[in-house]
Amino acid sequence: MSSYRDHYGRSLEYLRVSVTDRCNFRCPYCRPETGELYDPPADHLKAAEIARVVDVSRQLGVRAVRFTGGEPLLRRDLPDVIAAVRDLGVTDLALTTNAWRLAKRTKSLWQAGLRRINISLDALSKDRFRRLSGGLDIEPTLKGIDAAIEQGFEVKTNTVVMAGENSGELLELAQFAWARGLTPRFIELMPIGAGALATHRRIDVEEILQAFDAVPEPQNEAIRYGRGPASYWYHEGNPHQKLGVIGATTRNFCASCNRARLTATGGFRPCLASNLGYEIRPLLRQGCTDQELLNGILEGMGRKPEGHRFHEGLAGQNAMRGIGG
Repeated sequence: MSSYRDHYGRSLEYLRVSVTDRCNFRCPYCRPETGELYDPPADHLKAAEIARVVDVSRQLGVRAVRFTGGEPLLRRDLPDVIAAVRDLGVTDLALTTNAWRLAKRTKSLWQAGLRRINISLDALSKDRFRRLSGGLDIEPTLKGIDAAIEQGFEVKTNTVVMAGENSGELLELAQFAWARGLTPRFIELMPIGAGALATHRRIDVEEILQAFDAVPEPQNEAIRYGRGPASYWYHEGNPHQKLGVIGATTRNFCASCNRARLTATGGFRPCLASNLGYEIRPLLRQGCTDQELLNGILEGMGRKPEGHRFHEGLAGQNAMRGIGG
C-alpha cells in the first residue's frame, strides 16, 4: 500500500475516469439548455493511454476505478477501455451510466471485467422521467437495469433529489430498487454545471431521510460495504431495505476524500469542484517516461484544495458531464 498523502493528509485510492464528454440525456442539474461546447474526439484519451495513467496512479495507491462520462456507453470501445485497466490487475472496476443503451452491452462489459454498475434513475413516472432526461422514454433504462441484474452485476440506483420534482417519489424509487435486490442512493443536488442555477431546488440529506423510517447501518457493515462518500441506512431497520444518501453540501466529506478524476481529454483533476490539476494528454502524446507522468500526477494532486465551498454559495468550476461527477 502506498504511503502517499496530500498536503492535508488524504490518500489517493480511487480514480474516476471520464471516457467521453457526450451525453444523450439533458438532466436539468447537469446540462444547460444551450451554449455547450464539446471536445474533439481526437482529443479523447485512447484505451491504452487511460490504462497507462491508471497504471502509474497505482504507485500512489489507486486500487479502484470507476468509468463515467458524460454517458460512457456512448463510447463504442468502452469494453476495450475496461479490459485494458483490468489487465493491469485492477479488479475493483465500476461504471456509472443512465443505462439507456445498457441492455445490449451487459455481456461485453462483463467479459471486459466490469462487476459493479451505478444507474441514474431520477424518476419512475414516465412523464417526469421524460422531462428530467430531456425528452427520452424510461423503458430503455428499465430494460438496462433488468439486463444488468440478469448478467449478475452489483447494481445501485442514483437519484438526484429536487424539490417540486421527484422529492415526493423517493420511497417509491427505493421500493423499486429493493424489489430487485438493489441499493438505492439519494443525492443532494450540487452547485456544479447547470446545477449551480438550481440550488433553490436542493433537498438536504436530513429532509431526504424523512421520507424513510431510517436507522444507520452497523458500523462494521459500513466499513465493509462503502467505497465512496455515501452513508447507508436501513429502512424500518431491515437490512434488505438499505439505502444510501450523499450530501456533498450539508455533510461535507472533503476531509476524507480519497479520489481524483481523469477527464476524457486527459485533465487530471483532484477535486470535483475545482479546475486545478494537471493536463496529462500532452505528456502522453509527447512520449513521456513513467516518471514524467508520475510527476505530472503528483503536481496535479499537489493542487488539491482543502475542500469545496458549496456551503458558502460558491459553485463548482467544472461541467459535470466533462468531469464525470
